[in-house]
Amino acid sequence: MAYKIFAREVAAPFSPMLFYSLAEIDERVNKIAGFKAKSSLQEVVETNIRWCLEEQNTLAIQKKVFKKLAKKQFYQKVVKESYSTLEKFKQAILLIRKQNFKKFTAGELAQSLDNFIKIWIKATIWGHIINMSDFHFNLLSAKLIKLITERIKKNKIKVSTAEVFAVLTTPLKRSLLLEQDLNMLKLLKEIQKNKDLENSFRQNKNLRAKLEKSSLWPKIKAHTKKYDWLQYHYLGPTILSVNYFIELLQGLVKQKVKAEENLKDLMNKEKETEEKQEELKDKLKFTSSELYWIEMAKEFIYLKGYRKDLTFMACRSYEDLLKEMAKRFDISLKQLQFMTLEEILDGLRNNNYPNPDLLNERFKYCVIYYPQGKAKVYVGKKARKMAEKIKEEKISEKLREFKGTPAFPGKATGKVIKVFNSKDMSKMKEKRILVSPATNPNIMPAITKAAAIITDEGGITCHAAIVSRELKIPCVIGTKIATQVLKDGDKVEVDAEQGIVKIL
Repeated sequence: MAYKIFAREVAAPFSPMLFYSLAEIDERVNKIAGFKAKSSLQEVVETNIRWCLEEQNTLAIQKKVFKKLAKKQFYQKVVKESYSTLEKFKQAILLIRKQNFKKFTAGELAQSLDNFIKIWIKATIWGHIINMSDFHFNLLSAKLIKLITERIKKNKIKVSTAEVFAVLTTPLKRSLLLEQDLNMLKLLKEIQKNKDLENSFRQNKNLRAKLEKSSLWPKIKAHTKKYDWLQYHYLGPTILSVNYFIELLQGLVKQKVKAEENLKDLMNKEKETEEKQEELKDKLKFTSSELYWIEMAKEFIYLKGYRKDLTFMACRSYEDLLKEMAKRFDISLKQLQFMTLEEILDGLRNNNYPNPDLLNERFKYCVIYYPQGKAKVYVGKKARKMAEKIKEEKISEKLREFKGTPAFPGKATGKVIKVFNSKDMSKMKEKRILVSPATNPNIMPAITKAAAIITDEGGITCHAAIVSRELKIPCVIGTKIATQVLKDGDKVEVDAEQGIVKIL
């Protein structure tokens, strides 16, 4: 059986990837959606992962899920269970952060991890059903683009498909990232009410001492605890500190950002988006059936973003648990992150300690294979033999233009900067074209500088699509080949109205 590369992760240990794959082949998925996924594999080189699936089987599965989503009862169940399992996942994350794992016995550590991962996987199962609507083959995106294009043509409205698509699929519920921005502006508003404290922020005189005596201090500490995971992604090591948020507030004070005005602007933008959605629905005269798919897209975009944020929060929050287990195994955190869940639990419960040399070998190169609901990890010659099943698509060296899906409309011309992880962010300059396999919160400082975004991965529920809408940055997603075709310094023209990228 040949496997095609469906996705690339450039900054992830294989453990969270493994949890997602275990959810994908979980027997409960078959009961929910009526399909059984065939085997898949992941090729891992340090923290770079190529996610490979059998193409025809994956397409058949997605078509089956998409057909089931046409039934309102199934769609409503997916949404209801998604919210329910994500709320349980969030509560489990908050609970695990409160624990002092140094006092736990090995058995208690094993039980804590086992319980946490079970909740994580259950939430991911429903996330997987949502992903199947638009992952790689973009079935939901294609349906929406087609019906929007037809409605524009029929009603003779002078507006682009990309603009309508972006507006109508923008969730009206706030993401965790937007909530953080709002909370920061509320903290800034309190600072600006206290002229003495505001001057201390501006001049940096006795700032920390004054802050710690103020009523603002516990609020900044609470904000830090709530959002310290924002740049953690899967691997960290960035855990945002109180000093980070103080410096952020200092920057806002020195830039003379007016908190009250900005808060009103954000609220007005939310209202404007809602009004614009209603206006477009009215002008384009969508049928109830067409509105059903539009509302589904909005709901799925929000849920995908929320689940992704909770996943990164989980990775940061169970770090202390992983560190304690690594300490007892006498291995590094990095080595522990290359163990399967079964191996960790066996080590804790049966003193069956892992071989550090094997874990080091896995880190350098391994292949994870998922037959019949289990995970098998191969290294050395066996891993390379398994990797021979991966089918690489050849890209012409003469290629000067390629396409993707418009995520947010607009046009931009500039030089390419490839940003794969937080280490690459120092390369990013204002008004450059950011190119990435798939964006994530870890590279948000680079994203905010971008004139446009281009990604390999796609679907209207991906991170790049969500943040490009929030930041109003032209964005083309799902090109599949951008990172392979483009190199740093290439000059490109990005047409996010048509989803076309031209190499100039």
